[in-house]
Amino acid sequence: MGSGVFDSLKITPLPLPDHTLRLEVHATEAKARALGFSLGYGGYEGLMGGIRFSDRNFLGRALPASVELGLSQRAI
Repeated sequence: MGSGVFDSLKITPLPLPDHTLRLEVHATEAKARALGFSLGYGGYEGLMGGIRFSDRNFLGRALPASVELGLSQRAI
């Protein structure tokens, strides 16, 4: 699955006597949150740094959300 919400997802169809299928679902939830840091240097901006927090399962609804803060010598 491309959402990143699950590490693994396995669906097994099980035939029932009444000619229907029962779907057995085994899912392992992925880590939803990440924290990242950045550090760099540019000729114009000078020293730069930043921090980023992201959540791929915001409010438990598989919605992506992120907050990022970046600073540089030029911006101060």
